[in-house]
Amino acid sequence: MTSANQNKDVDFSVDDKALIEALGNLSYKKMVSTYNKALKKALQPLLKQARTNLRRTGIKNVGKPYKSKKTGKQYKSMLQGIKISTDARDAENAYGKVHILGDFRLKWWELGTGYRYTNNGKFRGAIQPRRFFKPAVDQKGKECMDSLDETVKKEIQKVWDK
Repeated sequence: MTSANQNKDVDFSVDDKALIEALGNLSYKKMVSTYNKALKKALQPLLKQARTNLRRTGIKNVGKPYKSKKTGKQYKSMLQGIKISTDARDAENAYGKVHILGDFRLKWWELGTGYRYTNNGKFRGAIQPRRFFKPAVDQKGKECMDSLDETVKKEIQKVWDK
């Protein structure tokens, strides 16, 4: 490679006028909806990886609903407890997150517990942590962040084409 090739400037320009015009024509409600969809699409790889990791932990019946023996209440499966939450109503504070708070049991499997005793002093054991969420964030977090801008542009283009 010669020094002449190293010093070449590459001109690259993007015409954002059409994008700005498209955003100007969207109503506030449509803009928020579009951004929420884009956030959810960008977070899908993390959601899928967390669910895959949960299946691989060896915890029994993660895909089956749970029925409480005491109250008889029916809970969804632990896989459905891993959820995506988004909020784009405020442009400066818009966020999207994947969390495990959709099922009360998931935090115990992720973090574990100390020794547990009843009020009568009977020992009930401890739950060893079976990390499934933190490794998923480590594996797919960067991919989600990198794909966010592209996903937002695609969603805006879909709305613009309609």
